[in-house]
Amino acid sequence: MQSESTPGKKGRYYLRDITIPSISEAFKELSAFDPEKGQASSRRLRVLAKIIIDVFQVRLVDLAMILSVASIIGAAEPNEKVSVVIYAGADHTRSVEEFFCQQGFKEVGMVGKEEWEEDEPRPLELPDYLHDLNVLF
Repeated sequence: MQSESTPGKKGRYYLRDITIPSISEAFKELSAFDPEKGQASSRRLRVLAKIIIDVFQVRLVDLAMILSVASIIGAAEPNEKVSVVIYAGADHTRSVEEFFCQQGFKEVGMVGKEEWEEDEPRPLELPDYLHDLNVLF
C-alpha cells in the first residue's frame, strides 16, 4: 500500500488502528454532509453509507424469510403440524431460528453443519426421517 504521508514510498499500516464508528456516529457523520454545498462526498462517507446499506439489506433478507414462514404457518389449520425447510446461509438461518425460538416455537432446529473446510463439497444431507416428507404427517 502506498504511504499517504510519503508519496511513492511503501507505508506501514496498523490494521488494529482502523475503526468503524457506531451506527449513531455514522448517521451523524452522514447527516452532516450537505450536497447543496456543491462538494462531492468523501471516500469515507461513501464507505459508511455502503456499510449501513449492506447491514440493512442483510437483515431485510432475514425479515423476508421470517414473514414467509409466518405466512405459511398462518395459512395452516389450527393445531396442524407444519414443517418448513429453509435453505440459506448459516447466518440467515440462525437469525430466523433465533426469532422463532423467541416466539415460543419448540421444535426449531438446523439440519446440516455450520463449519465447512474451504474445499469441502456442500451437498445437503437430510436425516433419514426427512427423506420422505409424507411420513412426517
